Amino acid sequence: MPYPLNRKRLLAAMPEILLAMSIPVGRETAAQAAGIPPRSFERYMARGRAARATLEDAIDAGQEPPTLSSDDAFLLGIYEQVEAKRSKAIIANALEIRQGAPNWQARAWTLERISREQYAPPVRHELSGPGGGPLETLQVVVSARNECRTELGLPPLEIVQRKAGPPDKE
Repeated sequence: MPYPLNRKRLLAAMPEILLAMSIPVGRETAAQAAGIPPRSFERYMARGRAARATLEDAIDAGQEPPTLSSDDAFLLGIYEQVEAKRSKAIIANALEIRQGAPNWQARAWTLERISREQYAPPVRHELSGPGGGPLETLQVVVSARNECRTELGLPPLEIVQRKAGPPDKE
């Protein structure tokens, strides 16, 4: 069962969280620095995001926005403050890059980390074997003890080679 919402504790931590978000660091680090358990903070943010989506869905459908519970309304406000601070940090970094700041590469790196979906280069890795099939690997097992066995007058262990992966079709 999740911990109950502690409004006083969260409100007391908000200045530190917002300061950390302006640097910017991730929400997890910001929450830890402010003494809020990161998992609790992420649950709070998820509830705030869900409240925002509920309101937007109703407005998009031309309906009267539903009345939120007091906790959801509170967490919506917290979510919006954190996201606003994150957005301002993104804008500040983007402006410094655009203006050719001496440390623009560091700003670009920061943008790639705080907003991957927008600023990180797309990366996709695909591996396959011949004809698009599974990869075949060869595993060679060699005993490191063969030298010791030889010194003791014992025969060396056999070197075993076997294919790793799906069994061969015959």
